[in-house]
Amino acid sequence: MVDVEPFGLIVLVAALAALAAVLSNRISGWLRIPAPVLFLVCAAAASDVFPLLGGLSTTSVQRIVTVALVVVLFDGGMHIGWKRFRTAARWCGVPMREVEPTPWSLGVRFRERPEGLRRLRVCSGAAADGQAIEDLDLGEAVWISLVIRDAQPLQVRASTVLQAGDEVLMLVDPEQPRDPSPVFTAPLNG
Repeated sequence: MVDVEPFGLIVLVAALAALAAVLSNRISGWLRIPAPVLFLVCAAAASDVFPLLGGLSTTSVQRIVTVALVVVLFDGGMHIGWKRFRTAARWCGVPMREVEPTPWSLGVRFRERPEGLRRLRVCSGAAADGQAIEDLDLGEAVWISLVIRDAQPLQVRASTVLQAGDEVLMLVDPEQPRDPSPVFTAPLNG
């Protein structure tokens, strides 16, 4: 029976904290003030109302303030939005400009290692250099799905003429006996 009272106190404090969290969210929505800010104001008021809280060690207070600050910053950052952030940054004198991320990339992930997926670069003087895709001796089991020239994707057609430096992504039937790599001569790593 000795441990029932401390356990009951812990349950009571946890329930009051949960109730305070729900109420602070409702009040913060009504006042349009972040809930963690209300928490800090209430904590400051509680320290004045209950002098017993003044007996906490400096380390405990620093930990509480650190956690509260992290919650305030995280909560405020989640709801501020880009437009308000730019306005606040401009007001604080932080130079803001939109930058298009470069280089743009495309990544594809597969559940299992794809059989027959090949990525090759057309070398100068290779059989594919200067040839239309339809004129390449690749067989029926090779499908060129993407050609990248000068960092730009090309629309792949039978009449597309490959050039030295082009990156070619193709699907090859794993059962095809002939390797199409020599037509391009330089497989890319990766």
